[in-house]
Amino acid sequence: DRLTQGFEYSDCWVEDSRMVVLNAMDARERGARIETRTACTALKRRDGLWSATIEPLDGTPYTVTARAVVNAAGPWVDRLLGRAIPGE
Repeated sequence: DRLTQGFEYSDCWVEDSRMVVLNAMDARERGARIETRTACTALKRRDGLWSATIEPLDGTPYTVTARAVVNAAGPWVDRLLGRAIPGE
């Protein structure tokens, strides 16, 4: 009863580097800000929005706010989910 969301990881063959570029280009055309060479080091849900701490490889961490978060971390999905919902 306490679970309200589900996650699935499925693996298949795809030219993943090209798929990532195409998805990023499409997202940018729809208003997304694309950040490369960064890590999401923390996620918090507050007042219907997500607050994400982003850490560039060569810079100072900063925070962004979003209505939605897409966890496309592949086999590392649990690591990112653990940042969003610690202790689950």
